[in-house]
This record gives sequence, C-alpha cells and structure tokens, in this order.
Amino acid sequence: HILKRGEITLNNGQEAYEVIYRWEPTNVKRLYQRQIYVLSSTTAYTLTSTFSKRTRRTRGPEVDRILMSFEPQANDD
Repeated sequence: HILKRGEITLNNGQEAYEVIYRWEPTNVKRLYQRQIYVLSSTTAYTLTSTFSKRTRRTRGPEVDRILMSFEPQANDD
C-alpha cells in the first residue's frame, strides 16, 4: 500500500523521487519502507530504509538525515 510518493530535493539540491509504502511480510508484522531514487549523470541510485512503526519513531529522524545527505560520487566517464 503506497502511503506517499513524489519528487523531493536532497540537502545538496539534487532532485530525487521518493516512495513510502507499507507491507505485511507476515500476519503479525507490519513494516514500512522508504525508497529514494536518485539519477546523477548516467548512474541511478536507490536508497532504502525499512522500519517498523516503533523504529520509525525512535530511529526515523536519524535515518532521514542520512538519506537526505546522500552525495552521489562524481562519474569519471
């Protein structure tokens, strides 16, 4: 179930696309996943974080800072 999707801007000004969705791998566990897609020159990156509702509250802000500070490596091609 997709909860959110759309364009975002990383801290460095790089345009990216984000999808947040919920999935249930078992009947007793509900997980959330945030994927950020970044295209830099000819290289595509996918950044993914997976969390439960509890870990999203406790570790989410720290993980968000890490994802949003992503800096693609300069291509030598």
